[in-house]
Amino acid sequence: MLLRRHCKNRLGIVLVTRLQTNARLDEPLEAEFQRVPAAKEICRRVEVRQLTKDSFQAEVLDHLMQELNYDLAPELEPFEKQVDDLLWRLTGSDWSLIHEKLAGPLNRELGPCNDKVRLLTRAVLMQVLGKPLPF
Repeated sequence: MLLRRHCKNRLGIVLVTRLQTNARLDEPLEAEFQRVPAAKEICRRVEVRQLTKDSFQAEVLDHLMQELNYDLAPELEPFEKQVDDLLWRLTGSDWSLIHEKLAGPLNRELGPCNDKVRLLTRAVLMQVLGKPLPF
């Protein structure tokens, strides 16, 4: 009751399942929808696709740059694709690793923000990766 009051009666249930190849979004819950027809009407279906290298580079890294207010230092600009590749190899499509091994350490190593763009330098990148750079 306290949780319901705290959430102002805005509670929901999230069901997660892996879809078989070429399956419809409703397929895993079809039996439940037949049992409770009203659920089919109010249930919001969302398909979350696996994070790919391209979407990681185009969306995750761009979002991190904006959120953490950083940019590549001039010394790393010629190696932008290699930097993206190193960061992908660090985390892959694992969201918990993106948080634990990339976003947190990157924010910490970049230092205080002070409302100015911080620079991702070779030294910062090596600290985040925990190894020397191959370029």
